[in-house]
Amino acid sequence: MKITNLLPLACLAPLSLAGTPCSMTKNPGVLNAIGKFCQNQGIVVPSSYAGKGMGGGYNGESVQITGSCSPPQWVPQEYCVSQFKMMCSNGRRERKFGRNGCQTWKINYGTERKAEGGGAKMGAQPAPGKPKGKPESVTVNL
Repeated sequence: MKITNLLPLACLAPLSLAGTPCSMTKNPGVLNAIGKFCQNQGIVVPSSYAGKGMGGGYNGESVQITGSCSPPQWVPQEYCVSQFKMMCSNGRRERKFGRNGCQTWKINYGTERKAEGGGAKMGAQPAPGKPKGKPESVTVNL
């Protein structure tokens, strides 16, 4: 295949991932959880670390790997990151990996972020930068 045939397709690649749950604007907690979880160089399945997983710290996002591998299987860092990111890019919640599919990789996308300023019916707080009442004075010492 000629390279000129691939160029039109190459410019479409970034567009195909733009609306995925893996984008930093749509769901940063998943990427945060992947980064924190995969920092461990000694992930083994099954293990308490892999089974417990790691939260993303935003809206309940988390990642974990459960399984019944015998003997236990090591998960290299580069596979941990690339396979979770691939799952996230495809919007997958669960996928089997490892020898004989004994590892079950899971992503919990948590709750989606809602738009700010839902109005009084939803109990919304005032928008940042628009305080109620008189503004406070601030003194800055340089």
